[in-house]
Amino acid sequence: MSRIAWSLAGGLTTQQIQSLHEQALDVLATIGLDISHEPTLRILAEHDGVTIRGARAHFAADVVNRCTLKRPYTPPADTALTAGAGVYCLNVMDYDGTIRPATTGDAVRMVKLADALDFSGETPVEPQDIPPRLRQVAMTKICWENSRRLSGGYLYDPEPAEFVYEMAQAAGRTFALGGTVIISPLKVDPAKLDLFLRFRDRGVRVNFSAMPMVGATAPIFFPAAIVQALAEFLGGVVLSCLVFGGDPSPGIINLYPYDLRHNTVSFGSAEKLLLMLSAMQIANYFGFDIGPNALMGTARAPDAQAGAEKLSQVMVTALAGARHFRYAGSLSQDEIFSPVQLVIDREIVDFVARVLRGYDVGPQEQFLDIIAQGVADGGFLAHPATLEHFRDTYWFPPLFDHQSLGAWREAGQPSVADRARAIAEKKLADHQFALPAEVARDLNNIYRRAQQQLT
Repeated sequence: MSRIAWSLAGGLTTQQIQSLHEQALDVLATIGLDISHEPTLRILAEHDGVTIRGARAHFAADVVNRCTLKRPYTPPADTALTAGAGVYCLNVMDYDGTIRPATTGDAVRMVKLADALDFSGETPVEPQDIPPRLRQVAMTKICWENSRRLSGGYLYDPEPAEFVYEMAQAAGRTFALGGTVIISPLKVDPAKLDLFLRFRDRGVRVNFSAMPMVGATAPIFFPAAIVQALAEFLGGVVLSCLVFGGDPSPGIINLYPYDLRHNTVSFGSAEKLLLMLSAMQIANYFGFDIGPNALMGTARAPDAQAGAEKLSQVMVTALAGARHFRYAGSLSQDEIFSPVQLVIDREIVDFVARVLRGYDVGPQEQFLDIIAQGVADGGFLAHPATLEHFRDTYWFPPLFDHQSLGAWREAGQPSVADRARAIAEKKLADHQFALPAEVARDLNNIYRRAQQQLT
């Protein structure tokens, strides 16, 4: 039995990627990274292949290549897809379309819904009724108390990070630091370095990422922007390796289109898809996969634009080899989180997974007999093979149903949003998860101390 499946071809050639890589190495050697942070510069100065000129660190190609540890790439054999819920949205959209600041109650419900729909990720919303410094701790606590897979909140302040680190030890969870650490073009955020260095001797994994925007914080020409993005990615890998003693790590490659008319990042656009495909190819060149933020768009509601943006980007990147997708449930970039959109995004990912699964055909399989029998019977509805295999052949989507007009009218003409709301409400009602009592007690005790110190 062999599997009939499809994939995406084309894009950058190996020679073109090698040229972009070489130019990125030249950027790090000649322009370097602006690291206006004396403790980090002192550590870097101890390493061969690093030259410090003022606040800029310049990296020779050999030290970059040692830290990058390029490896052969193996395309994913599995067609299973995973996805992460959208993160840190300041607003939530109610079922009636009202957009309002997210609350603690919203954060709990959205974490539970994401968990019930089998999403991973981080905190879907930032509760605006909690002070910002305490909020960093609260988001992690909410995720761990109400889900199996959601990891927590975004850390940018050393004191809240200490409380989250303590909670991770109590709960047996992974503690890591990351975020947009490199400010394009080619500058490292000193505040993030302060935070990272605080945990340097505790074996904490750190991840450097950037957010270069084509035409705004990166050149308007795609190849030149890719070179800058690649230089920032490689620079982050070198910092992780040399300053924090991490194993050679692939890191994250980011590159974003910028809408010069509306002064926004144009997620969900045709250009964003081209840039994601390019970043995926470059990641594969270094021997790893990336999970594109293909479920992020600029639509402000769960409408036709949202569906077009999300399905097109998930489908195309999946055919190109992506198996994990980020920002489910988010709208208007990451300004709004919608439970209705989260249910729709679950359906989109499952739709694409069915396409990737393809279908099977046996060696030298012959179909004359089954066709002849169907002709004799006047059809195939009652054929034994139909009864045995229709569930294997067809995916029956819970949301995008295939009713006729008459059946839809008889059901009350529910919209997709109506059905998504019903699914969300049932998932929330049925959701069950609880931490072990001793872990919950420890987290509550740590959080009470955080409340006293951070408010």
